[in-house]
Amino acid sequence: MSFHHVTVLPHELVDALDPAHGTCFVDVTAGGGGHSALLLSRYPNARLLSLDRDPRAVAASRERLAGFGDRSVVVNACFDELSDVLAQQRFGREVAGAFRVDGVMGDLGVSSPQMDVAERGFAFMHEGPLDMRMGGDGPTAAEWLLSVTDEELANALSRYGDVPGAMRYARAIRMDLAAGKIRTTRDLAGLCERLRDRKAARQHNPATLVFQAIRIAVNDELGQLERLLKQLPDVLNHEGTAAFISFHSLEDRLVKQTFAAWTTPPPVPREVPIRDVLVQTPFVKAGKAVEPSESEQHENPRSRSARMRAVRRNAPERA
Repeated sequence: MSFHHVTVLPHELVDALDPAHGTCFVDVTAGGGGHSALLLSRYPNARLLSLDRDPRAVAASRERLAGFGDRSVVVNACFDELSDVLAQQRFGREVAGAFRVDGVMGDLGVSSPQMDVAERGFAFMHEGPLDMRMGGDGPTAAEWLLSVTDEELANALSRYGDVPGAMRYARAIRMDLAAGKIRTTRDLAGLCERLRDRKAARQHNPATLVFQAIRIAVNDELGQLERLLKQLPDVLNHEGTAAFISFHSLEDRLVKQTFAAWTTPPPVPREVPIRDVLVQTPFVKAGKAVEPSESEQHENPRSRSARMRAVRRNAPERA
């Protein structure tokens, strides 16, 4: 089965890494290999380690990048395993027993091939099993829904989907699932439609928010991202760059707040005489947040919510 994914912000993401000033880079979301292929094509001195938790994406990326020979290594792994994978592959520059690279990029969230294949169970528009797993391990969406309490499901629906009346949805979903009334994505979508508040001003199909929330919870998407971000200070070489494209406000907020914490100097009390002295932060922002151009949004409507942010690790302070 093909894994066709339209690459979003391709040149912007690769340019943010400034590959001309490095040799070892990581793509933590290989997908169909679009960003990876662009980087390797434009920079013949670059080597790239690509990760993806989806075995289908790994196969597609390996096929697309095969022509680059040993400059490309593609590994089936979750991106929060980055430090371990770097050590296993001995990829990058070894510093005090750990391996560091010149840049890390990622295209976060679910991909089009995952959404569009019915048997993956991500989309309510297609009849499929309640799976929703990005990889092949862990509980399916159906198994996860049966393992949580009404309160836990309601919290997930509220936090990850901003679902109005989350507890009402949670109770109904778990009750119908236990009774065998929900077996497929269409069954769950039908229940969401029946529970819809016809008087509410919001016109979103409630299934969109419910499916999104369940998918994020099943794949621990925010937890994965948080653990990845915590590794970056130990993974990036000095003057190395991290750049990520996010499509969901929760992902973007986590990236934005993390980067802001790294690039904001500590406050200096007003009465301290050296308060105007520049305090070097571990990272600096590598430009402003970037959104797709109008032409890209027109050609690829799914890119409309994309936003890219980047930070660069500072050079060590001189003694």
